[in-house]
Amino acid sequence: MPAPNVLFIVADLFRAMCLEPGGDPVSTPILDALVASGVALANAASNYPVCSPHRAMMMSGQYPEANGVTHNVNSETAAWGVGLRPDAPSWAAVLRDAGYNTGYIGKWHLEAPVPADAVNGARPLADGRYWDAYSPPDRRHGFDFWYSSGCNDAHLTLHYWTSDAGRHERVNVAGWSASHETDVAVDFLARTAGPGSAVITFALAVPFNPPHQPFDQLPPGHDRSYAALSAAELLNRPNVDVHSDVGREAAATAPPY
Repeated sequence: MPAPNVLFIVADLFRAMCLEPGGDPVSTPILDALVASGVALANAASNYPVCSPHRAMMMSGQYPEANGVTHNVNSETAAWGVGLRPDAPSWAAVLRDAGYNTGYIGKWHLEAPVPADAVNGARPLADGRYWDAYSPPDRRHGFDFWYSSGCNDAHLTLHYWTSDAGRHERVNVAGWSASHETDVAVDFLARTAGPGSAVITFALAVPFNPPHQPFDQLPPGHDRSYAALSAAELLNRPNVDVHSDVGREAAATAPPY
């Protein structure tokens, strides 16, 4: 039998509760259809559900103390230089060596920034750190096609580095990041396995940044069906305090309807 193709999709703050029937106000008909036609892991859990550490574990199959990502990359709580070790294993490298055409489109957030990265993203922060980072070709852990940024939270003013681009050759794009990255992914699939293309087995990762702060950066014509819901109805889990700092931030930054 031919080897199966792999399409890996992950969103930054999209939790399992968003797919639980009756447990959340979020409507996800397309994802529901994917679940119905595939396999749903109802009891899967992360032992470090924070952006960079979780991504590093998914990529390497190693715990943070082994892969080097013990904190969010370049967070004020992390030592300088925290990032995915260059020699860390990855499923992408394994599949590439097995003949797969590998691609990565979207948020990476596993490269430790260096001073030359200070010009990228909306940072530096008050503590002098900055989030976004360029990943050299030899630090992409098995992905041949590359269309990625480190961590760019400007959802409507995007930038990426492509496979052959140097540090100062980023692509700047105006638009909704999730939509743009989907278009790039569809184009990758059409070239790789579409009609008229060579029969190539692919492994493609598409990690979206939204839903992620700032929550008020949404595209024109966004879904307004949640406008009548209160913060308590939207943040309806018992472990979410709508009167906490985080809860108030989520409520205060709801999109204007």
